[in-house]
Amino acid sequence: MKKFSDIICAVLAVVTIIIFALFLVIEGRILFSGDWLLHENKVLAFLQYFLKTAFSLFAIFTGVAVFIKNFQGVIGLLCDCLVVVALPAFLFLSNGFGLYILILVVSLELAVKFKTLNAEDENLAQ
Repeated sequence: MKKFSDIICAVLAVVTIIIFALFLVIEGRILFSGDWLLHENKVLAFLQYFLKTAFSLFAIFTGVAVFIKNFQGVIGLLCDCLVVVALPAFLFLSNGFGLYILILVVSLELAVKFKTLNAEDENLAQ
């Protein structure tokens, strides 16, 4: 069961890294090319694109942290924070991506929680 939870967690982490790397490229290009200057309210547009880019970077960091042994103690907290940040994206994105992002991060969080519960049960059995 431990191998199964490790595999599911790894697959979801890789999918998270790939999806949010694509979002990082798209939103980062808009941010660094200055397309936000074309909006009526430049400060609000910059803030929106900056936060989308920061969210993508945080999601990639969380996906990579799943594979790093030093982060195993805080990976649950990182996934919790990722879900809290993804919830407004679900509520305010009108193009439907918010639902997919929320499903992905909640699935990753559940896989990480299941993995840590299996690791704790295995440690107690020894």
